[in-house]
Amino acid sequence: MAWIESHTVLEEHPKVREIAKILNIEVVVLIGHLHCFWHRVLELREDGDITQWTEQDISYYARWNGDANLFYNSLLNRFIDEKNGFKLVHDWLEYAGRYLATKYRNTNPKLLKRIEKKHNLKGRNIGQPKGQPKGRILDGQDNLTLPNLKNQKNTDVFSSTSFSGNEKIATAWGEFKEHRRQIKHPLTELAESKAVAKLIKLSYGNPSTAVEIINESIAAGWQGLFELKKKPFSKSEENPGSQRIGTGKEITLQESLSKIMIECRDCGLLHQGSIKCPNCNESKKVV
Repeated sequence: MAWIESHTVLEEHPKVREIAKILNIEVVVLIGHLHCFWHRVLELREDGDITQWTEQDISYYARWNGDANLFYNSLLNRFIDEKNGFKLVHDWLEYAGRYLATKYRNTNPKLLKRIEKKHNLKGRNIGQPKGQPKGRILDGQDNLTLPNLKNQKNTDVFSSTSFSGNEKIATAWGEFKEHRRQIKHPLTELAESKAVAKLIKLSYGNPSTAVEIINESIAAGWQGLFELKKKPFSKSEENPGSQRIGTGKEITLQESLSKIMIECRDCGLLHQGSIKCPNCNESKKVV
């Protein structure tokens, strides 16, 4: 499944607000049109080159039903660049670059070079954020957003376990790996494999428990994974095997039985059930 980064600053970006004003629509509506446009570019022109698309094509793919010329001109020099005889999506490789690099790095590196040249990255690799030294992308996974972490190797480590295909586990594990990266202790491939085995053991193969373990480690800022602490009984809960009597004091079931007065079958004397009859010295039991 193809994916593209979408940044939270988009709705407050000056360009977006300016275009929304030109088109006389709400910002949130424009964001929807932009994402429809970007999604179709990724599926049909994944290199970001839309030179062959007409203004009508662009309007259609963006699901814009108004004036196609007005829509195109509002995007021009903001989200679409015309340069060197090409019509390119502005900063396309800043957002789709990681997907393209992951897809073609090993299968078609020459294609990546051609795309880099077309977009004139000036010494940066595809998917490499501005200001980041060359050669540190893909393997280092710097600046990866959480949704994209899930598209790396998060689900692969669980492929041969009972957690395989569990979206909640995959998401939580991606967050744990990001947490480890942020505290300067990233997981190596071997360490990740060992951590997964430990997680399965600590959770007894229960996915919900595993997610709780992961979340607890992240919340506490821990580097490792640990068994969940047993929760103490609340005031409203009763300790199994015990009951409360009128004073509110908690006693065990055996203790409460010992306080029951029973009648001796032989002599008829009343005495506590936990002691022998003081009259005939015979042990009695509650039936």
